Order: sequence, then structure tokens, then C-alpha cells
Amino acid sequence: MRLIAKTSAEVMHLDRVNIWRLNKEDGSLVCLCNFDDATKSFSDEGLTIYNFHNYLTLVREERVLNADDALTDSRMRDFLDSYIIPSGIKSMMDAGIFIGDEMWGFICFDMVDSKRHWSVEDRTFASNLADMISIAWVTSEKKATTEALNKSEQLNSTLLNNAGDAILLISPEGIIEQVNKMACILSGYQREELIGASMNGFIPERFRKDGFLGIEGFTSGTPVNKNRFINTSDGGERLMEVTATRLEDGKVLTILRDITERAEQQKALKESETRLDLALKGADLGTWDYYIKEDRIIHNRRWAEMLGYNFEITTVNEQFWEKFVHPADIEPANIAFDKHIRGETPRYEATIRMLSSSGEWRWILDKGKIV
Repeated sequence: MRLIAKTSAEVMHLDRVNIWRLNKEDGSLVCLCNFDDATKSFSDEGLTIYNFHNYLTLVREERVLNADDALTDSRMRDFLDSYIIPSGIKSMMDAGIFIGDEMWGFICFDMVDSKRHWSVEDRTFASNLADMISIAWVTSEKKATTEALNKSEQLNSTLLNNAGDAILLISPEGIIEQVNKMACILSGYQREELIGASMNGFIPERFRKDGFLGIEGFTSGTPVNKNRFINTSDGGERLMEVTATRLEDGKVLTILRDITERAEQQKALKESETRLDLALKGADLGTWDYYIKEDRIIHNRRWAEMLGYNFEITTVNEQFWEKFVHPADIEPANIAFDKHIRGETPRYEATIRMLSSSGEWRWILDKGKIV
């Protein structure tokens, strides 16, 4: 369990990973191990928490609970005073560990330094780890019979081959020793072609001066995350997000995620934004987006330049906007906005006076539409 907590914290870039056992006798949770990535040490082992009945019900229903904001997520309120606030937790994700149909405990992932949005891949990884702990516990309780060992190996192989990312085990010399199914799919090569091949052979010629993915120098247990182009069997290239962790024996566990499509989408989005900016400048228009629930307004620089300003900050709130509107025009603008919110008008439209940097009031036609 310590190995699972330590490895998952390093590979997933987490602040803390801990495993808890449910004590059926007194209904408490006991911390079996807690790895702190900042200090690279284990602490809080033996910590006991009580009174979390609502939480147990939710985990039985959802299996994995992910709270991007642990302080405000109502599903985590059972632990707010006993764990979240004292430990300074900002985001947390918990996966239930089950032995058969009975709940055994939990594996918990914590973020302390910053909040985190938990992805579908994160949830799947947490669930897989919970299954792994479950199998490990059953195996140890039954003294690791041959049947249990075979099932465990089969499950590990299934998890490995069904992973959505390419996974490779590479020797200290850069030779590929093991691959999963996705590694073959993304590269276009058969497993027999990959095993025993040098990783350098899959790096485009122009990048080979950087060596094996440019990550030879990192130390054991310290994950490295970089974007790298990889050659494919059809003579093309694909952009991969590479996460590599050097193991204690010097081998490198490498996870490759295909981000070619994402990169192309980002490039297309940037080009689209550039065209929009040119069009707005040509039409002498400024734009703003108002996120109503958050009271957050994002304006482009052209919006400010129309009034003669050069704001460094483009994200503001409604109070900031009202500072530049003529006092007599605020209420009519709000009335027009509320009518649109209620669906009485197809769009928000108001003619208002706004204060320019020269101290003059300029007439502005302000339009918007709910999406």
C-alpha cells in the first residue's frame, strides 16, 4: 500500500495519497498509510475519523467521488472539520475499495498547494488502483494462492492493455522491454517490432540530439512530463504528451498520450481568434463575455482602447464596469439586461455613456445575448 500511495502520487503529480481502512466495530476510518509528496515521507498513519455516514452512502452509489473544491463540495462535508480544513485540502478525489460487495476502505488523492480539476482519466485510474488494493488485500489474507496470483496477473494485464494511453517499460539503455496494446495502436507497429527496439529509433531525426526523449538525466522517482514527436510506421509523426518515471532499478516507466488532435485544435482556435481580432478592429468593435453566476466579465483590449485605456487586467466584475458608466444610464441598462434574462427580449441592447480616459463621456451601443 505504501508503494501504491507513493507511486501514484508521483505519477499523477499529487500532493498527498492516503489509504484508509473501514473499522466495522466502531464505524471509524483508520489511516493505514499517507504519502506526502512535498516531504517524500509517510505521516498521519493511525489517524482515526468518525461520523461520515452520508459519505459512505455516496461512495457506495458513485464508487469515485471527485471534488474540485473540497471546501465547498457538499459531498465532502462529513470530513470538513475533521480532515479537510486541518490538512489544508483544496481538492480531493476518493475511490471506494470493496471486498466483494462489502466496503473495505478508501484510497484518497489530495491537492494542498492548488485546486485540481479531476479528469475522466483520473477517476478511472483511481478506480483501478482501488481494485488493485482490493486484490492485494484478498491475496495476502488468503496467503497468495496460485489461483489468486494468476487472477491478479490477469487483471494487471487487462488493466494495462485496456489503458487509453500507450505504456512502455524501457531499460536504462533505452531499449523497449514491455508495451501495452495502445502503444502498438498509436505507433502502428506490432508488439514484436517494438520489443527489443531502441527508443531512439522512434524519435524524428531533428530531435535525436536531445537523446532518449531528452529525459536521461532525471532522478529515480521524479516524474518528467514533456511533449515529444514520435515516428509512426506509416512514415508520419504524432505529437505525444510523455510522462516518464525512472524506477529504482533504473528502468523507465513511460506513458504516452496522443495529443496531435488537441494541438491541431489549439492551433485552429488561435488562428480563429486572430481572425476575429482583426475583424473587430476593422469594424471598430470591442467584445465582452459576462459569466453571470460568477459575476466575472472578460473584455478584449479593443473594448478598453475604444475608451482610450490600456488595461493590464481583462477579467473584471460588474462593479468595475459600473465605474465607467454614466450614473443616469446604469439603471436603464440593468432593466434592459433583466428583460433579456427573463426572455422578454431576443437580446440585450442599451445605449449608454461611458467615461473615456480624457474625461469625456462617449456614447456606446452595448449589445449581448445569452448562450
